[in-house]
Amino acid sequence: MITTVIIDNESQSRKLLRKMLVDSCDEVIVIGEAKDVKSGIELLQRVKPDIVFLDIEMPDGDGFDILNAFNNVRLNTIVVTGYDHYAFKAIKYAAQDYLLKPVDLRELQIAINKIKKSRVEERNRLGMLDVNYKNRTEPLRKIVLPGRENHVVVELERIIRIEANGSYVMIYIEGHKSHLVVNSLSYYEELLPANNFFRIHKSHLINVHKIERFAPGRIGKVFLKDGSELDIAARRKTAFSQLIKQLGNV
Repeated sequence: MITTVIIDNESQSRKLLRKMLVDSCDEVIVIGEAKDVKSGIELLQRVKPDIVFLDIEMPDGDGFDILNAFNNVRLNTIVVTGYDHYAFKAIKYAAQDYLLKPVDLRELQIAINKIKKSRVEERNRLGMLDVNYKNRTEPLRKIVLPGRENHVVVELERIIRIEANGSYVMIYIEGHKSHLVVNSLSYYEELLPANNFFRIHKSHLINVHKIERFAPGRIGKVFLKDGSELDIAARRKTAFSQLIKQLGNV
């Protein structure tokens, strides 16, 4: 099943596109709609669609403002607009396709099928990576963070913390850098070595070697080397305190 959202300020355009997707595009469902930049960003923070159908001109900005808000996230975007002069800019933003209104059904189906094909190829690549990861003989030292255009290789020792951010996670790295990634915090909790990373809260996974100070009061707090101050969930405080004693570094 292919999940999609439609972001367009024209209600009639949203209605027509939804009807075309539901009636004539196999395995496609619409899981959300938005009418401007603000509601579009809020929608994409809540859901993780396989395809974003994005209009450009909106009352509070343009569709590129939405893509800028998810700069490091790879969104499968199909631009749907009444103007052809945005095509070059859409290519720069790595949009998968560009459809002019009124949308031609055949062109819509071709655009969706291209993304379906790329998703299959991506799953095959990730499947091979997963097999290689599970069969590795050496400890995990680096991870790859997918971006809109490029993947970034990050050494684990440079990661300070990971924070849940709606349907995404924000990964904070030394040097005041951060990457927004489409994935869950639970995924990284399972992926990263437990002797280096600890989940102190439903929203926070931290590198225990980046701890600067620990305040074990009624509401436990941890202070990290990037200056962040985070609360420790009550049910995780005992386990965290034991880990700190084992490390002997705070």
